[in-house]
Amino acid sequence: MSKKVKIGMVGCGGIANAHLEGYQMLWEKGCDHFEIVALCDVVPARTAEFAEKVAAFQGSTPRCFSSVEELIAAKVVDGVDVCTLHADHHATAIRFLEAGVPVMVEKPMGVTVRAARRMLETARRTGVLLSVAENSRRGLGQRAMTWLFNENQQLGAPHSFAIEYVTGPKLPLEAPKEPEAVDQVNWRMDKLQAGGGWTYDGGVHLMDSLMVYFGPVETVYAQQRAFAPDTTLLKDGRRLVSEREDLCLATFTFRNGMVGTWNWSYALPGADFCRVAFYCERGYVLDSTAGGWTHTFGGGFIPSDAAVFLPDGTRKTGRDLELEYLLDLDEAGRERLFPHGVRRSVAQECHEFVDCIRLGRAPEVGPEEGLEGLAIAAAVYESAHCGQAVRVEDVRESRIDAYQRPVDQHWRLV
Repeated sequence: MSKKVKIGMVGCGGIANAHLEGYQMLWEKGCDHFEIVALCDVVPARTAEFAEKVAAFQGSTPRCFSSVEELIAAKVVDGVDVCTLHADHHATAIRFLEAGVPVMVEKPMGVTVRAARRMLETARRTGVLLSVAENSRRGLGQRAMTWLFNENQQLGAPHSFAIEYVTGPKLPLEAPKEPEAVDQVNWRMDKLQAGGGWTYDGGVHLMDSLMVYFGPVETVYAQQRAFAPDTTLLKDGRRLVSEREDLCLATFTFRNGMVGTWNWSYALPGADFCRVAFYCERGYVLDSTAGGWTHTFGGGFIPSDAAVFLPDGTRKTGRDLELEYLLDLDEAGRERLFPHGVRRSVAQECHEFVDCIRLGRAPEVGPEEGLEGLAIAAAVYESAHCGQAVRVEDVRESRIDAYQRPVDQHWRLV
């Protein structure tokens, strides 16, 4: 391998912008042992725009490709960062893995559990690196809380959590407006493309966080509703209604006996409300950070506004706890977790991917962890679909799959 790790970015829309910012942040911090040499997207305008941005910070312009096959045939990359649609994750990642090219794939790992499991099986069979871009666990706020719950234990053992978020139309209510006609449906509105609604898209971040905080989730019981389904009006006159949930009530039971609830909606009229609380043996933590109902303690991209309430009745800020945590780490630990002093979690995962290729490191979030987080999110859907509690293990092994089966059938995964 050459001195610089040659990275290709596959998919140049949406979340790929955050990855590009992460690579640029690393470059500006002096971390230049990688080079983005290839961009791939079915829309040429996207790769052209990305190529200009890359050239502006690294001084060289990457080659642009319009298909995965062209990029693989060119043999110009040491690894690829896959930021495509959810439904494309498994097909794209597997092609590269079969070609011997290391992959970092965005979350959720796959459009269904079967898709993710096929990716895992391919990585194991080929022995090629597969990393899942789950950034939330890497944020300083979350790492400090993980330390608090599992090592420091100033509050004693964790007992339960309650996460509640409600928003919706404001009063007085206005009459629904006719949607503007568009050329095509947003892929996130399509279950076959997205796998589900916000429980998959943002919720998988929380599922990963819960695993890190409290260990394996054993069972999930959930209810979901679509009170105000999203409607898309196409220019050809068709009117399509999304299947995405806009309310979710879920209870989680962990292997260690802990329980917690996650209740949210973005369709209930009236006052907005958000409360994120973690209760321990001798105290509790409140997380008032924006977006904390899916990205706890800042999610690795904004400062945490958490408060820690101690057994003696005093209170400390999340910033205080973060400082204690950083001081508890040795210099090597700080550099490993926050390379070059970078606190932005997406930049950290990009740095780790480069190092995994360069140094042969194992990723913090490999396919096993990515599959497990996805299985918990899928268990929410499966429980709501069948109307009873489900075991995460049964969902992970596709013994329970009624909600996901139409998606699996569409993509010929069954």
